Amino acid sequence: NQIKEKYGVLDNEVLLFSPRAITPNYNIDIIIKSLALMRDKGLRIKCLFSFAFGGEYYDSLKRLVEKLELEDRVIWLGRLSYEEMADHYNGADIILSVPTSDSSPKSVYEAMFCKKPVIVSDIPWASEILSSSDCIRVAPQSASCLSQAVISILDNPKHGANLAESAYQ
Repeated sequence: NQIKEKYGVLDNEVLLFSPRAITPNYNIDIIIKSLALMRDKGLRIKCLFSFAFGGEYYDSLKRLVEKLELEDRVIWLGRLSYEEMADHYNGADIILSVPTSDSSPKSVYEAMFCKKPVIVSDIPWASEILSSSDCIRVAPQSASCLSQAVISILDNPKHGANLAESAYQ
């Protein structure tokens, strides 16, 4: 689809998508810090963030993006319709869902139905429902672990494709 073109993502850039709310539980700050780590390793990555609400936490995240000089790598989308969500899943390269706590989120399954590799928090629901061949699980509050997981998919595209296919099945 035209998502990468719509947001100015170049052919040599990777597009991540975080479809979770903008509240402290969803660790959006950790995703932002991981973007800085990946940038510092020379990776060309942009990240889409969709969310229905945010308030003061959103303002603090925008300040963090500015502090880390990531303005050109972060795209704040706000609320998306169900149809728009599907377009964004399909336009992204990797989907991120790394909350501190959760219970079988619909957004993870939607990403898997779109055959995208997914990185999730290593929290109870993920181990109960998903196998290690369906996704990569990371410590929910570790920017380093998250950046390493993204890099592992980028370094081995076949592994990412296998994760996506297994999760889809």
